[in-house]
Amino acid sequence: FIFLGELNYIFVPFLLRQLDIAVQNDEREQDRKVKRLLRVAAFLFFFAYDMPLSFIPLYMEKFPVLSNLINKDVCLSLPITGEMLFATLTTVTGGAVSDRYGWRRAFYSGGFLAGIGLLIASVSTGPWFYLLSRSISGAGLGLLLISLQSSVMREISENRASGIANIFAGVLAGSLCGNVTGAMLAERWTFSAVFLLAGILIFPAIVYLFMVFRNSPVCKIEHKVRQMGRSAWKECVYNFRGTGLLLFIAIPVAMTLVGILYYLTPLYLKKIGISQGSIGRVLMIYGLCIIYLGPLFSNLADKMQNKLFLVILTASMSAFAILPLVMWQGVWPLMLAVLLVGGANACGSGSLIVFFLEITSGVDLSEQKKVSFFRTLERIGQIVGSFVFANLIALLGLAGGLRYLFIIFLAFILLFILVVLISESPAKSKFFRAGTGERA
Repeated sequence: FIFLGELNYIFVPFLLRQLDIAVQNDEREQDRKVKRLLRVAAFLFFFAYDMPLSFIPLYMEKFPVLSNLINKDVCLSLPITGEMLFATLTTVTGGAVSDRYGWRRAFYSGGFLAGIGLLIASVSTGPWFYLLSRSISGAGLGLLLISLQSSVMREISENRASGIANIFAGVLAGSLCGNVTGAMLAERWTFSAVFLLAGILIFPAIVYLFMVFRNSPVCKIEHKVRQMGRSAWKECVYNFRGTGLLLFIAIPVAMTLVGILYYLTPLYLKKIGISQGSIGRVLMIYGLCIIYLGPLFSNLADKMQNKLFLVILTASMSAFAILPLVMWQGVWPLMLAVLLVGGANACGSGSLIVFFLEITSGVDLSEQKKVSFFRTLERIGQIVGSFVFANLIALLGLAGGLRYLFIIFLAFILLFILVVLISESPAKSKFFRAGTGERA
């Protein structure tokens, strides 16, 4: 149903062009068309890019271990770590690339790198070759995500928030459909064949974007973005509650997302004999949570004056997602874990950044720079998530390692509550009241 819904966005623009229904001089109508076209480009790219999502660590199993000094569980986590690391690096530098060369060239470059990385993975003959392929794909992913966000600022004149929401709806729909399609194909084909198909299918997204924007001006709206300097970073870092939110809430939530969803789920389900197609369906639970619970939590966050409750709820669901895997074995505990991870990220997708903006309102920076700072450091959790999970499991076993991680994350939640209480002035020390952002 999700795929059929996205087909509407793919074909309607061409019908509108043929019938000449859209009013060319109406800026609002033009914005609506651009949003639709960008959503389609995002859907096409992520449909292809996430086809191997259910077997990224499993593909590493067919190669010999990198070194006798490195545990096998740790080796299996390295493709995800490398991908997230290079995605973060290009996300940080992608803004400057997009500003200098234009968001379209950044999109083409990101798509090309991601496609080449997937094609290299399909012919990988050793672990280092595979790690290189995932790093190249990650670099392309980060560059493409930044280019899509830049496109909203440069091509849409108003209601840019809805433009970003539209793009990420395409991202999520593409990821869901691609993940399940790739998992079902992997049951009948080989992992290498799915990587090859994914690498080929990425290039139509590049061609599509080139075709639909080929006759439009290079940049409709001038939008210059000044990069954050050292003083700007220091102002954010020195904000006690903002740093506490990142260290004790946002980064652990990101670690749990990557550790459970991308690393533990494929390996655990394959170990107990679950088919590749079913692994893809279990991963789909996360996307469905974001689709159906995300808007509910976003509306709740808009209505609630006190955002701290939602922040604590996000961290708690993320921490308790580990508990079913400690207490029970089998498919259902893992499905419950994925469900809780999805609920945590659906709740935190809006509430964490809104709360961060509230408690840093006294910092003399634009909201765009604060969001950039928050998202950049939040990605640390994505980079180290699978690596931390793998090391703890290698040292203490599955139940033992996850038990310690659960206790640590609960301690982080308590530390964050303590940070909020200490940093508030006596006049504002009412428990669970979000700070106004004045400097402590």
